[in-house]
Amino acid sequence: MFAKDQPAAFEALFDDLFTYYASANAWRVFEDVRPALERLHVRGFALGIVSNFDARLFQICGELGLARYFRSIVVSSRAGAAKPSAEIFRVALAELGVDPAEALHVGDSWEEDVLGARSAGLHTLWLHRAPEPSEDRIADLRDLGMRLADNADR
Repeated sequence: MFAKDQPAAFEALFDDLFTYYASANAWRVFEDVRPALERLHVRGFALGIVSNFDARLFQICGELGLARYFRSIVVSSRAGAAKPSAEIFRVALAELGVDPAEALHVGDSWEEDVLGARSAGLHTLWLHRAPEPSEDRIADLRDLGMRLADNADR
């Protein structure tokens, strides 16, 4: 934690973190991503990214070897809108030259991706990678009995 009288230390740390997260070294690609992108690319799908990130995403995708799969990369800092706003999806659709009714958006955030894309008229799929229940969520109703038993022990 930084004291109010240490703005220079905070600025230096912020700059270091901002630079670090502009590099592919800060990120990992799930094992299923490249094979899926390759299959979609070979089949001729027009692929795009819609992200609430900033322009560093272009460099990151390039360093990770992913940029070649995407015809469009739309980041909120340049689009003038952020997910879940329908506007950022409209920007991406315009760049791809695709009608919303012909588009499928796959995203990992229910509100930002699924609800946002639906508000722009796109079809959606929710990519929910967290198979393990968290403190405030269960993976399926079979976990309810265990959760209730755990709470009874407290």
